[in-house]
This record gives sequence, structure tokens and C-alpha cells, in this order.
Amino acid sequence: MDSKSFTLRDFFRDETIGEEAVSGLHSEEEVRELDHDTNDGDRHSRKSRALIRAVIGHVDDLLGIEVRDILLRAWEKYEDLAKYADPQRYSPDELVVLPLMEHAITSIHRPSIEVEFSRRLKKNIPFTITTEFSLSGFMLEIQAGKIMKIFAGQCQGSGSVCCMNTCLYRKESTKINLPGAIDLGEGIAIVA
Repeated sequence: MDSKSFTLRDFFRDETIGEEAVSGLHSEEEVRELDHDTNDGDRHSRKSRALIRAVIGHVDDLLGIEVRDILLRAWEKYEDLAKYADPQRYSPDELVVLPLMEHAITSIHRPSIEVEFSRRLKKNIPFTITTEFSLSGFMLEIQAGKIMKIFAGQCQGSGSVCCMNTCLYRKESTKINLPGAIDLGEGIAIVA
């Protein structure tokens, strides 16, 4: 992880998909349909086992979401920041360092993967990635209606990664060490 990057992959790094989760995936309707369509006498067909391997093999790819992007999406729409986008109130040359109150940000992502067994057989496998971050001591550097830099304070996070109706990972509240200052280059525009 470089000094500017902290993804959900980093956040869930120590979590593993247990046997209970794998069994849960086998009981999902989409997977059971594959077992039903395959009459080879095996409890779990080759296709259903391949589907489970594909799901498990792609979870890491789905977790490439930057935590800073989750935070910025919430902050850029925060009504109290809108005044900093007004050039009549704040000159584009003026640099403001704004301390943020203690707050929480909840984020839900719903990616999916499509698994194709043949031209006739495709399965769209939905995921739900949920996170909650409790933040205190954060500050934003704002200029010309844009968030230019994040100064990180204390951050606690929890979350889960579910596939269909099966929870693959669940992370209880834990301290997150974000980089102390995150430079946003050209900046992220605040929604006025």
C-alpha cells in the first residue's frame, strides 16, 4: 500500500472465507440450479464448484475501492461545505483548513460478476459490500470550491462482504490507520 492508497482490500485483508460461507454459497438458489441441471450424481456439480471458485476468486477484485473515495463522496455533498464553493464568499486564492466534527459515514456498494459457462448459461452473481467509518479529528483543506487535501484523524471501521445472501467476510469495529495527509492533486469539486 502506498502512502496515498488504502482500499477496502486493505481493510478486509485479514479476513478469510470460511467453510461455513462456502457451504452457504452452495445453498444459494443460483448455485442449486446448476446442481439440479447437472445429473452426474455428485452432490455439488462441477459447474457449481466452478461457480463458487469464480466467486471466491473475484472477491479481491471487487474490493479495490479507495476508502478516500468513499469519504469524499459523502463530504462533497455535505451541505455545510457548499458555502466554500461560492466564489463570492471565498476567493479562489483563499485556502481554508476546515476541522470536521465527529461523524460516521456508511457506504453500500452493489457490484456483481457475470459467470459464463457456455453461450446459453450465464449467471449474474450479486455482491453487497457495506462499510461504516466513524471519524474524528479529520480536517479538509479547501480552495477554489475544491477539497484539495485530507488530514486524517482517528478512524474506526466495520463492514461486511456478502454474496447473494451469504456473508463471506464480517469485520467488527477496528482502528484504521489512514495516511496522515492525502493530497488530492487538482482537487475534488464540492457540490454547490
